Amino acid sequence: MQKKILILFIFIGQLVHAQVSDDFSDGNFTSNPTWLGDDSLYTVTNQMLQSNCQTTNKSFYLATTSATSSNSEWRLWMNLKFQTSSTNYVDFYIIADNQDLLGSINGYYVRVGNTKDEICLYRKDGSAATLLIDGTDGRSEAGGTDNTILLKITRDAAGLFVLQSDITGTGNSLVAEGSVTDNTYLTCSYMGIVTKQSTSSFFNKHYFDDVYAGPIIVDLTPPTLVSATALDSLNLDVLFSEALNANTSQVISNFLVDNGIGSPTVALLDNGNKALVHLQFNNKFVNNYNHILSVSGITDLAGNTMVAANTNFVYSYPVLVSNDDIIISEIMADPEGSPGLPNAEYVELTNRSNKTLNLQDFILSDLSSSSGPMSNYILLPDSHVIVCSSTLTNLFIGITSNVIGVSNMPSLNNSGDKISVADNSGNIINSVTYADTWYQDPVKGQGGYSLERIDREYLCIDKNNWRASNSLSGGTPGQLNSVDGTFTDPEIPLVDYARIITPDMVEIFFKKPMSASTLTQLSNYQCSQGIGAPIALINTNPIYTLVTLKFSQAFQPGIIYYISFSNLTDCPGKPLLSANVRVGVPENATNGDLVINEILFNPAPDYVDFVELYNNSNKVIDLSSLYIANARTDTPLVVSISQISTERRSIFPNEHLCITENPTSTAQYYQPPAGAHISLIPDLPTYNDDEGICIIYNLQLQMLDSIYYSDKFHYSLLSDVEGVSLERLSYTRPSNDSTNWHSAASNVRYATPGYTNSQRSDVQLSSQNIITYPEIFSPDNDGYNDVLNITYQFEETGQTLNMTIYNSNGIPVINLLENKLIGNNGTLSWDGTDLNNEKATMGIYVLYTEVFRTNGKVEYFKNAFVLGGKF
Repeated sequence: MQKKILILFIFIGQLVHAQVSDDFSDGNFTSNPTWLGDDSLYTVTNQMLQSNCQTTNKSFYLATTSATSSNSEWRLWMNLKFQTSSTNYVDFYIIADNQDLLGSINGYYVRVGNTKDEICLYRKDGSAATLLIDGTDGRSEAGGTDNTILLKITRDAAGLFVLQSDITGTGNSLVAEGSVTDNTYLTCSYMGIVTKQSTSSFFNKHYFDDVYAGPIIVDLTPPTLVSATALDSLNLDVLFSEALNANTSQVISNFLVDNGIGSPTVALLDNGNKALVHLQFNNKFVNNYNHILSVSGITDLAGNTMVAANTNFVYSYPVLVSNDDIIISEIMADPEGSPGLPNAEYVELTNRSNKTLNLQDFILSDLSSSSGPMSNYILLPDSHVIVCSSTLTNLFIGITSNVIGVSNMPSLNNSGDKISVADNSGNIINSVTYADTWYQDPVKGQGGYSLERIDREYLCIDKNNWRASNSLSGGTPGQLNSVDGTFTDPEIPLVDYARIITPDMVEIFFKKPMSASTLTQLSNYQCSQGIGAPIALINTNPIYTLVTLKFSQAFQPGIIYYISFSNLTDCPGKPLLSANVRVGVPENATNGDLVINEILFNPAPDYVDFVELYNNSNKVIDLSSLYIANARTDTPLVVSISQISTERRSIFPNEHLCITENPTSTAQYYQPPAGAHISLIPDLPTYNDDEGICIIYNLQLQMLDSIYYSDKFHYSLLSDVEGVSLERLSYTRPSNDSTNWHSAASNVRYATPGYTNSQRSDVQLSSQNIITYPEIFSPDNDGYNDVLNITYQFEETGQTLNMTIYNSNGIPVINLLENKLIGNNGTLSWDGTDLNNEKATMGIYVLYTEVFRTNGKVEYFKNAFVLGGKF
């Protein structure tokens, strides 16, 4: 609510019922008075009338009854948060003969804006308009994109119109736009406001307040002393409550400063703000002394003489502001719905130094805009002040007096933004890049609560040093933070990943913010294969978790490069734990390069599926070029498909990668060793708990690998397979060989996400036709020799095999193959269960193999082995 004119007045020449006065403090425009017209396109916000039209190229209006026409005064305060133009302006109708202000009207209006961005008076004759007063060009957009304007129009009994405007909005800096005598229309039925907007960038950016139409206001209230501010050791600015008489305000004897300073040698009324007087003294103010200024004999423009008054002021010698002397300590980016604070964005600054600092001409910025300069404000050591829009400072009355209002206050993004504060020389002295995850409270993160810094002495950018406010009001503007305390960073600095982005440039990502000074030192990096140190640092991100390096040579495909680090530390100074990082030029993946190595399709309750991939090639493969899908078992129809990574990250030769929708919970449950690669995929296809198909595609949607999985592949003696993954036994055996899959071992909590499988049996080549290994196997699912592997190899193809396992008594235990047409080589596995799906007893066994060759010959092979176990 804008209360800009604090004066008493009397009404002359008209009855009280002819007056219109509305400050919207009742929260509506439907009564006292009643406004008619496009009522759905306006609303009342913070006790101000606000436009609420979401239509482009639209004119809309509100009107109310008024009989005011002569010997009268009209006033309107407005805040236009845009630059005016010929298609974006406001018309203030002071006299109209009917309600529809967009129709044919006889009367008068003031236009704020137009082609020349001026404030002008027009007469309206039906549909025609005549310019009566041509105001100063550029006046309506003097504030850039934040124009606060007070209009005052008077008309005396002779028909003389006087148009004045004040672009400070206070009423203390009224400037005459012109005058004219016109008596065409002497009666009035309505007055009102017409808003014209063009595009969506102007939606909801018109604010109106303090509408008045009635008798000419006669000022009977004397001026009061508001404040005194030392500009330097000899100059003092004195602010009063209203515009002053130039004669009395420039009498030096009307001003006196204690402690021997005396009266000024010069007293000068400001040219723009007639409520401001500039004083100059011969005697210097005492540094950090609480001076007393006494003022008397001052009159306002109506001749009212002020009551003698005193005010205090302190002068402090200019002090050089160092980086982080002043810090950003609280951010209210989403104030809507706050339990106790106004709907107003603000940024709190804290002086953490032992200096007394003046914030005059400091600038607050975000990523897209910068504020106007801050006013003369002394910020004492260990004190706080909030910065908000100059149009909203009054909303903090009764909450805090530590407020600085600025024009063009940056609009803070709810999801995240970078805020910085710069001194009067343009040097950035502190900045914060925040995100909505910093609230660390899902409820408070929805809005109405500020972000508060925990430890003002911890200057590194770290989300863990910030929290949603614990205040019942939703924040602590201008006060000690509710979460104030000590913060110690527990995280160890590590490299996340690196990637080649051009033939000679590499991006390196770190898991936490690093020290800017060490991150930007080129000698701290060395690349293998004779490339050496980078020749240039291209950029870092605002929180120093990324560095882009340019090298003198191009990287070649088929070579793995190592970039090593020296002297790199995080922001608090802890050394980087990673010694180096791999990079390579990505190559296109083809069939067999990448295999599905492990799948968890029936997770434990409250946990999620995962799929592990293995790079079975010598290529560096870009994960963003890969897709994962699921398909139905009854048809080849793909049900869903997702990109494995939206970032250009690589999987290197012989590397495992687990992808899951919740890497944190997967790691917590299975506790993989350091170095396991578990990565987030936002939308992993859903895999059924009993059976299904998992498929991997490349960027051209060529199939790289696929598996049909089933819960029947699990070790049959497991009573419960929830949370148990299926692991691939061999990278070289076919993916859809059911004997190539086995339940993960119990000693790894039944899964190995992101690292070597607990069940592995790589094919062992031999000159023999049939081999079995290991010599002793123990099918107890402990991850050690849990299966017997059987490998066959022949020179010719097209043979048929029978394979049967016998116990030491010569009794058949299980038929592994019956009349199976085979190729010239292959591998299968036996998990130690018999024909009844029960575990075979410990002892010596024989694999008996019959080979029926294409020439009609039959060969027989016997392989002995031991099924062992724990006693």
